[in-house]
Amino acid sequence: GTGSGGGYNGGGNAGKSGSSMAGSGATDVRLVSGTDFESLKSRIMVAAGAGGTESSGSGDGGGLWGYPNNGGSYAYQTKGNALGKGCSPSGDASGAGGGYFGGYCPTSDSNTGGGGSSYISGHVGCQSLASNSTSSNMIFTGNSVHYSNLYFTDTVMIDGQGYEWTNVKTSNKVGIPTKPTSTNNGVAKITLVSMVEKSDEELEAGKPQEEFNFSYSGNYQEFIAPKTGIYEIELWGAKGDSSSKLGGYTKGQIKLGKGTKLYIYVGSSGSTGTGSGGGYNGGGNAGSSGSSKGGGGATDVRLVSGTWNDTTGLRSRIMVAGGSGGSENNRGSAAGGLSGYGNNAGSQATQTTGNAFGIGCSPGSRDASGGGGGYYGGYCPTADSVQGGGGSSFISGHLGSIAINEDGTEGANEVHYSQLKFNNTVMIDGEGYEWTNVKTSNKVGVPSSGFYTNALGYARIKLVSEYTGYSDWVSASTLNNYGYDVDDINVEKSEVYRTRTTEEVSGTLAGGNYSCSDRSTCSYNSCTTGAAFKARPIVEVSGSCNFSNVYAASGTNVTCYVQGYDGSSWITLATTSGYRNSASSITLSPTGMNAEYSDTKFTQLRTCWTMSDQNSLTIKGNVTKWSQIGKWSDWVECDGACPSSTDDTEIETSFLYRVKFD
Repeated sequence: GTGSGGGYNGGGNAGKSGSSMAGSGATDVRLVSGTDFESLKSRIMVAAGAGGTESSGSGDGGGLWGYPNNGGSYAYQTKGNALGKGCSPSGDASGAGGGYFGGYCPTSDSNTGGGGSSYISGHVGCQSLASNSTSSNMIFTGNSVHYSNLYFTDTVMIDGQGYEWTNVKTSNKVGIPTKPTSTNNGVAKITLVSMVEKSDEELEAGKPQEEFNFSYSGNYQEFIAPKTGIYEIELWGAKGDSSSKLGGYTKGQIKLGKGTKLYIYVGSSGSTGTGSGGGYNGGGNAGSSGSSKGGGGATDVRLVSGTWNDTTGLRSRIMVAGGSGGSENNRGSAAGGLSGYGNNAGSQATQTTGNAFGIGCSPGSRDASGGGGGYYGGYCPTADSVQGGGGSSFISGHLGSIAINEDGTEGANEVHYSQLKFNNTVMIDGEGYEWTNVKTSNKVGVPSSGFYTNALGYARIKLVSEYTGYSDWVSASTLNNYGYDVDDINVEKSEVYRTRTTEEVSGTLAGGNYSCSDRSTCSYNSCTTGAAFKARPIVEVSGSCNFSNVYAASGTNVTCYVQGYDGSSWITLATTSGYRNSASSITLSPTGMNAEYSDTKFTQLRTCWTMSDQNSLTIKGNVTKWSQIGKWSDWVECDGACPSSTDDTEIETSFLYRVKFD
């Protein structure tokens, strides 16, 4: 009835008008008695309560996440109305259910509150609080096992609609088992199955865990490697809003020692409405007029904790999945791979530029939506009623990524200043395209996180294999993340060096003109070749082809590409295509570098073009730029004295450290 109290243990009160109903309380098992945060934190098993009924139905109690309120908001493992407590609405609406996290309030009258979420220590997909969490600073570990190391085996989780849950809701609708007593109240039952003796060491060790999941919590979350091994890390950036494109996806494998500590920041979607906030972790706010929306937040892994926008923390990121821009008129800019999709003017966040490092743009007084968070945040719209740009992504060790130095200046290559780097990397933008050092044509789609929606960010860490041996060479500060000091017995110090080529050749390789007026003798494929130069790897090339005086009734397809000569054959390094009709000329400018040949030495370059059909044509072809300053190699241990720089090779030396993992 109106204003009636919620069910014991977290049920939200009924609304204060109409015929609303109160939410149901959860049933749980705790290690600490009482009603305060320390008691709630000590729960090792929770069965969620449902929201109170209304004509629209009820928000049933959940598995890993509860059934939503009428506005589609779910309580899940790291977020809800409050830890353990369902929401109490003020109008003619029903209360939300209690749970691990309580359900959300209805967003309008005559609707039900959401159901709470459930939790079992040791059940895959559950996310446990750290022991040092407080009511004002809840920190999640990604570990399904409670901080006490007490955990359950042979777990079963069934939601209020009867569906079984593993780490996701399954399609197996088995129904809720019959309670031992006939009652609408919660019930708990404990049965002795067998007598088992365990040593104190076995009890202290807890359950071995090989997968850790992190959903949005509004705060950083801690991961501590339980074993020395190779770990796979996956990140999903958040989308700006329901009409926006998706956030980015990044994945890679990294070598971590037991006890290594990483900090996980999971992005959220932006809010909808004039002046509403951007998503957590860098999403730009909506404009202060019109029906604009906030940008989505990025999801990242850091070596330094703190507030999400702390400069030192942002510089410590070793992997970032960008967030998408907020949408306008059902258009939104997806998060990027190495570059985000642009704002309405085409301005893109990249590896070195964007609205700001880690922060999407907020358009202020415009009726326009915010930019997405990312390695660099997305740009603001330049006009009203248009979307902000998507943020860029980053993976330390991924070809094409550009790391920064510890002081914030641009780094030498794709490896983070800590020297922690990933192998077997995957980068997919919010439109679903894979990236090497460039965007490819391979549209694979953004993988599902298994979370209830890809709108919110997510992170997953898996142990791939255990490892015995040495870590990579890392800086002294990175040893702290491994849990070691420079003077520890397992730490080795050595002078190391890295190299890069220093000869630079750049400018314009004039190609001259190619003209033809007789269709029967015209060459549909031709090239203009530059002079030979000293054999060197090519870092970047760009070319230019201008097609004019093409006469074809239905137009013609044209392609321009740059090739390099490796001493035996010509290899295509960059290409682009277009369409030319009789009413206009066209200039194509291929740029980039085919990653497959980044270490190949070339001695000549040429610009080439092809056309599908023409009557007469004039083509001007040039290689407009090429560079041979190489990227820094990986660090190599000096064998005695380190080598010295030469005329065409630069040497840099340093002292780095590595840990012998037993």
